[in-house]
Amino acid sequence: MRQVTRWAWIGGVGLVVVGLAGAAALGVQQVPQTPPRTFPVPTADTGPVPIQGSVTISNIPTVSAAQSGPWAVKVDGAQQVHVLAPAFLQVGETYSFRWTMDREERYRVRSMSDGWVLGEAVGGPRPGVQRWLNPSLAISIEYVGPAQGGTAR
Repeated sequence: MRQVTRWAWIGGVGLVVVGLAGAAALGVQQVPQTPPRTFPVPTADTGPVPIQGSVTISNIPTVSAAQSGPWAVKVDGAQQVHVLAPAFLQVGETYSFRWTMDREERYRVRSMSDGWVLGEAVGGPRPGVQRWLNPSLAISIEYVGPAQGGTAR
């Protein structure tokens, strides 16, 4: 009985192997070949590929885009912005304005308006010359003193 069982087991394994091989053989199908392309396929080496044909556009609306009259650009609801000069600047006092790390100028403040300062040059190559300054562009502003740079406060 033992020998029959062993042969039955071997036979069963054989049937399984044969069954799998048959299933694999039946499951393999030949994939049909795709037909060759009839147009060029561009690649990095082919360069530009010419395209031929035509396009027809119909139903084109008439557009009149000519300017008539003067242009006027307006912004509605815009807020006015007023920049004030620094509060510590005082008319009649002298200050050293540093515009860049290597450019510093001294001015006596003559008047102020809308964030600008009318300054009179003190010293330098053109003393007494007056010009409007925008103190918000200065890197630093240092108080020098009254008049020609007298005692510091």
